[in-house]
Amino acid sequence: MSAAIEVSNLAKVFGGLRAVDDVTLHVAPGERRALIGPNGAGKTTLFHCVTGTLLASSGQVRLFGHDVTHLPDYRRTELGMGRTFQITNVFTELSLAEKSRSLDHRHRPAQVDYAPATFGVPGHPRAGARRA
Repeated sequence: MSAAIEVSNLAKVFGGLRAVDDVTLHVAPGERRALIGPNGAGKTTLFHCVTGTLLASSGQVRLFGHDVTHLPDYRRTELGMGRTFQITNVFTELSLAEKSRSLDHRHRPAQVDYAPATFGVPGHPRAGARRA
């Protein structure tokens, strides 16, 4: 079985600073990995390069065997790559199912409908809805 995500010799350079240097990892479907290190070690930069928020200076990123190294983040999302950000309490009014659907590109139009309810826009059918 091929890796869900495969990173080979990935590097990201900002001027003279090598924020990510020659990272290689394989994540099998269903597998979880932890990336730990001190502040400034390059963890977030690595995630940005893997997900396409930043393009890597060198190396390769593959998603289920397909080279996505030069694709922007929205194309990687369309191909099935998702991520969460460090701030996890942005949409506190949404259920887990609604949050999960918002990550699925097939449900993007519905995601627009969540924002007015989340921010309490008067007149929206879910404006007064509360979750337990």
